[in-house]
Amino acid sequence: SPSRFGAAVTFTAILGNARNPSGEVSFVEGSTTLCTVPLSRGAAQCSPPHLAVGNHSITAVYAGDVKNAGASGGLNQTVNAVAASAPAITSVVAGDAQVAVAWTEPTNNGGAAITGYTVTAYADANRTQAAGTCATPAVSPPAQVATGCMVSGLTNRTAYVFTVMAHN
Repeated sequence: SPSRFGAAVTFTAILGNARNPSGEVSFVEGSTTLCTVPLSRGAAQCSPPHLAVGNHSITAVYAGDVKNAGASGGLNQTVNAVAASAPAITSVVAGDAQVAVAWTEPTNNGGAAITGYTVTAYADANRTQAAGTCATPAVSPPAQVATGCMVSGLTNRTAYVFTVMAHN
């Protein structure tokens, strides 16, 4: 079943027809071993480090023992991206009917590259009255995205609340 980026995932291999199996089971993706764990009562569990966003083809491999033949089985695990954490605004500089806003990249990109940002200026603390926006150009493929833009069309001597949203 699908999981979300950053969430723990546990794979379980059960050797149902084996007679008192012993040894280890390796969980692999392509040529990469995610974990190798000992059997316990005919089963083995693997909780690999966080998987990247995308589709993963996982294979559990049991080499066998003196009483049991080797076996393997596979599954597909999809990891979905999540929303990026909020960028941190580092400066707001007022000009004539405009404000320059700068920010730092989010600490967590949600598992997918940041492709752009939108800044919104609100004329009220409840953030219901958008007074202006600016956005960085969408970048594809993702590269270094600008972390600043100018919100124009504002009214001088008016207090605004600013938010920055990352897009991926």
